[in-house]
Amino acid sequence: MEARLAALQGRVPPSRTSQPVHQTPDIRTQAQQAQDLLTRLTAEVAIDESWERGGQVTLQDYRLPDSDDSEDEEKAIQRVLQQLTEEAALDEASGFNIPAEPVLQAQAKACRAEPEAQATALRPTAEEEELPWCCICNEDATLRCAGCDGDLYCVRCFREGHDAFELKEHQTSAYRPPHAGQVH
Repeated sequence: MEARLAALQGRVPPSRTSQPVHQTPDIRTQAQQAQDLLTRLTAEVAIDESWERGGQVTLQDYRLPDSDDSEDEEKAIQRVLQQLTEEAALDEASGFNIPAEPVLQAQAKACRAEPEAQATALRPTAEEEELPWCCICNEDATLRCAGCDGDLYCVRCFREGHDAFELKEHQTSAYRPPHAGQVH
């Protein structure tokens, strides 16, 4: 099989090739090879046993270096809560605070309650220039979807995109592009 594969690949069949130069022939007898193998295995077993003896885990290994043995569970909980409160205050002061989920739920309720007010809040500031075309096909936009972060759509793309994903609860408002001379 190897000879046929080598012939198909255009190589010399392995039966006709000489042994690679980088492999020196083993001139030891079988008894010497067996003895060397046993010696190597006993050395490996000795290494494994030395690791197993030192591997005993005790209760002291689970104690934190800065923990007090007399500290009970309530004190530990209070200490952790105090530490988390301090970290949250630092995050908020540095501006790296991640909003919690209740804030997202409040925004969702506000989205359902007053979609027109939300649509005006989502409009870009003077720094950001809003392009007056559909975010999908670049036709002139006629609708703004409050449920899609105020994205602009033409009627066709809005229907195709929202009907396909069953997003019928998204609130829309009419969009009129600003005139060229008008400042945002």
